[in-house]
Amino acid sequence: MGWHKWTESSQGNTMEQYTTLVPLPQHQSSLEGSGDDLSVLVHLAEVRRLEALLQDAEGRSWQNNVRLLVFPERAEGNATEAFVENWIRDVLQPAGLSRVFVVERAHRALVAPPLLGSPPRAIIACLLNYKDLVCVLRAARKSDRAVFENCKISIYPDYTNKVQSSQKGFLEVKGKLRAMNIKYMSWGASPRTSGANGPDWRSCNNGQLEDAVAHVSAKDSAHRVEIQQDGTMAVVSTGLAGGVNGELDRGTERVPAQV
Repeated sequence: MGWHKWTESSQGNTMEQYTTLVPLPQHQSSLEGSGDDLSVLVHLAEVRRLEALLQDAEGRSWQNNVRLLVFPERAEGNATEAFVENWIRDVLQPAGLSRVFVVERAHRALVAPPLLGSPPRAIIACLLNYKDLVCVLRAARKSDRAVFENCKISIYPDYTNKVQSSQKGFLEVKGKLRAMNIKYMSWGASPRTSGANGPDWRSCNNGQLEDAVAHVSAKDSAHRVEIQQDGTMAVVSTGLAGGVNGELDRGTERVPAQV
């Protein structure tokens, strides 16, 4: 009897040890899977970081570019740089233009030529001096001389596709604020308030404030809302790619936003 009891006890202990050891490979597989998931997350974070750096470098390489609209096709002939340079200097005549004003490169937008009756392609020009770009944009906004053959010429900064898509996403937010008749501000060297006839935030009820702030947060993650001391709301970017902090940061100088 003693021998049988000892045998049964040994068998029971062996089974318990076996039962304990069986899950170990399963735990090992689970740990390996967790390690793989962590590795994927690390790689995704690195990819996002590199994408942000790439977008920043692309934006900085475009920071001296302007986009000129409505010049008729082939008006520039075979010398696009000289055509744009002469038109800006002699026709637009921006104040504060440097003595050495140079258009480094200029070309039509790289799309198929338009069909008869369609709008002409934009001319994209790269200026040598960034301060000249600021003068040109300021003159285009304030002067009535931006004309060519009785056509009003529009001049805008040339942003990367990433920045343009982010700005388009913000249009819905601005429309919401206008519909609520609430003032808001776009940041620039000279911040401009829109919806000037609307109430400031100090006269808005909590429901209006929460609604607008929630809408900005839900629809446009690239921007945040700040309440200014004068009671207006500033819609501030959290930092878009391309070195264009928000919509318009260009190093130490900023160009007013297009609202």
